[in-house]
Amino acid sequence: QTSAAVAIKDIRANQNAIRADQFAMILETNRASLDLRNQDIKDRAKENDEAFQALKTRTQLEPLLGSKLAEFDSVRTDYLETRRTQVIPLIYDAKTEEAKRLLVGIQEERSQKMRALANTMVVEAEQRARASVAQAEANARQSVQAFVLAGIVALALCVVAVTFLNSVLAKPLNELSSATERVAAGDLTTSIRFRERS
Repeated sequence: QTSAAVAIKDIRANQNAIRADQFAMILETNRASLDLRNQDIKDRAKENDEAFQALKTRTQLEPLLGSKLAEFDSVRTDYLETRRTQVIPLIYDAKTEEAKRLLVGIQEERSQKMRALANTMVVEAEQRARASVAQAEANARQSVQAFVLAGIVALALCVVAVTFLNSVLAKPLNELSSATERVAAGDLTTSIRFRERS
């Protein structure tokens, strides 16, 4: 759960950096600087693609997060396509006003939608992670309680066993020892009682 939240935060951070690079490209006049920023955008987009695929694999069993992820993917796909086919080419063609309109228009709407979805998924993933930790702590407490209870039962059984062995073994030996001491002291009238064991 925590790793999903971290992955979503990383994707969100890369999206923000990509957006900043696009706005910076509008201000650039140097072709080499444009190429550097465009390469940074491509690198971050590739990181996001890899992280997104890993995230989809991890969240297959979580329907709620999976549906939000699918919605995020749909918006993200439209965002990527517009950036690749319209925004970047317009910037390279020095049509910065048209590129700005796209960036502050439909691309801004998509960016806000992705940000909202990412924030929701992060909150849900963090809540699930906290719930998992709480469940693990509860299981650990139950295990400790079970071991303590087992220890108390074992101690009680030991006390019962010692008491039983004392009455079966030690008491007759003490009686025999006492009788032997009386005989050794000269009391030959001492008798020893024997109990039959069956």
